[in-house]
Amino acid sequence: MEYLSVKGYDKMELEEQKKHQISKILIALLIIIVILFIILKIVDLKNNSKYEKYKLDKTKEYVYTKYTSTKNNAKVPFINIKKEVITQVNNEIENDTKIYRNSDDPNKTVTYRYNQNKNILSIVLTFRDIDEEERLIYSYKTYVFDLANNCKILTDEEIIKKFKTTYAHVNNTIGKAMQEKYKDEVKKGYLDKNECNYKCFLEMRNITNYLDNVNYYIEEGSLVVYKAYDVYSIYGEEEYYTRNDFKFIIK
Repeated sequence: MEYLSVKGYDKMELEEQKKHQISKILIALLIIIVILFIILKIVDLKNNSKYEKYKLDKTKEYVYTKYTSTKNNAKVPFINIKKEVITQVNNEIENDTKIYRNSDDPNKTVTYRYNQNKNILSIVLTFRDIDEEERLIYSYKTYVFDLANNCKILTDEEIIKKFKTTYAHVNNTIGKAMQEKYKDEVKKGYLDKNECNYKCFLEMRNITNYLDNVNYYIEEGSLVVYKAYDVYSIYGEEEYYTRNDFKFIIK
């Protein structure tokens, strides 16, 4: 029978103590993380609840669906806030979406999404239509409100400033994304770079300026731009594109 020396026993005891200390530290860190998470959630709920007083109907969300259609899956929003500026926007949305929500054509429709993060409420309307050549076309319209500033509609310049960025950065981000799309189309065989270079690609997209027809949207604290462009060409590229290709994450 073998017996541990005193030194061997002491070494094992020290290792056990170290393991015990490490376990206690990990448990303490986990508790701290959970407490911080709870605190942040409470602060976030308090920040959001500060603006509940603005609601017309406190049983509903800040934005809810006012009109729906089973004929074309249209969804039209209503902003549930009792402010004059919001009333004007609701009237504008009502007018802009009328022909879409009343359409019997499944290709002609309107949908929306919104995001409320702290004092910022953002809404994006997505319009889908069909042209005389029976090609689907998309367009967007966005609104960004500052609930902490009397529900003011933020201008493009104010949104840019809020994110401490520039139009040049937005321009470059969209440009880089379009260049990647061009390279990917070439790689997947939709385009032959010897027949259609990047300039040709932009002409088919009807893009002469990256900043034309951009719509700013704030989603979970990130700056997003929606920009629609032509996807049809003699190369059948419409199969390559989805609605996500019109969304650009800026910052």
